[in-house]
Amino acid sequence: MNIHFIQNDPIVLPANAEEWASSRNHNVKITRVYDGEELPNCKEFDLAIILGGRMGAYEEEKHPWLIDVKEWTRTVIQADKYVLGICLGAQIISDALGGRVKPLDYPEVGWFPISFNDKANDHPLLTGLQHPTQFYEFHFDTFELPPGAQLLASSRTCARQMFAIGSRVLGVQFHPEFTGKSIQDALNNTKETDAPNYYSQEPVAMIDVQSIELSKAWLFQLLDRFCHLAKIKYTFKVMQ
Repeated sequence: MNIHFIQNDPIVLPANAEEWASSRNHNVKITRVYDGEELPNCKEFDLAIILGGRMGAYEEEKHPWLIDVKEWTRTVIQADKYVLGICLGAQIISDALGGRVKPLDYPEVGWFPISFNDKANDHPLLTGLQHPTQFYEFHFDTFELPPGAQLLASSRTCARQMFAIGSRVLGVQFHPEFTGKSIQDALNNTKETDAPNYYSQEPVAMIDVQSIELSKAWLFQLLDRFCHLAKIKYTFKVMQ
């Protein structure tokens, strides 16, 4: 399978998602849009994963490349490609399809309980997944559901945590791709001066190895489901 990551921020890496791709012997390419790299043609990949970032999806004046990423995202979805958007990536999908992204009244930073609804249990991308009770969050914005989207998960302070467009496109507000290093990088480099006001745990407690591993396992299951639906076979690589 050909996996293409759209990286919006130099500190927000594919992390667990790239480990999954390597463990399944998939081909991986990364476009660093913040560095002016050219977005790929639809024919170059089977699954696009749009990563997060410290910017808002509405900050086109500060980050003009967001305009191109949104247009590219719209084109890719219209071409019936498989797409996963994570955090900012989910917000980009929403914006590109007619939803609105805006600041969240009470931002989420840390591990938060996520509730999956009955529609999530029936969605083909989530069939058979064992959902952890919590996921890592680091976001100050939220999104409206774009037309035709199906809400799949929520949290107490953020009503829209996951949505689907048909059976090929999924947006998640939380960060299943984050490792301990990802969490530390986000804490060390946030642009929000009042971020500590929204910490759900002390920073040292956020490096929760068990929760990180459960979140990673869920992501691996999800990405395997993308493969299954795309009818892409893969072989496991023996990890040293």
